[in-house]
Amino acid sequence: MKFLNRLFPLPNIPGNTLTGANNYSANASVGGDNDQYNFRIDQNVSDKQRMFGRVTFWNAKTLPKDPYRNNTYAGSEGPEYFNTKQAVIADTYLFTPNIIGDLRIAWLRFPYGREPEMLGYDVTQLGLPAYMN
Repeated sequence: MKFLNRLFPLPNIPGNTLTGANNYSANASVGGDNDQYNFRIDQNVSDKQRMFGRVTFWNAKTLPKDPYRNNTYAGSEGPEYFNTKQAVIADTYLFTPNIIGDLRIAWLRFPYGREPEMLGYDVTQLGLPAYMN
């Protein structure tokens, strides 16, 4: 029982009168930080040819959730982060009124990282043996 008391906080609200369920309430911080930058250039080369280019940078970080305030909430996606870079170049050419050539070249880099919510948590604080760290 000592293990469960350390893992889950004690009730802090009355809960359901018949079942006693839903007897804990807490506000957990959630959110993240996102920054995105887009650059695009369009060019009408001639009556028959149009080109464009686009570059995108997107940096994002999601904050971890800790509703029990003890770093043991495993139901969260944990802190995650990515730093996306994209580039596109397109060229459209009208050969005849019935034949159109459309060439597009794209590049994408999407490194993604996610850390377990309990990474580095000392489970001996919950009364578990040290070999489980």
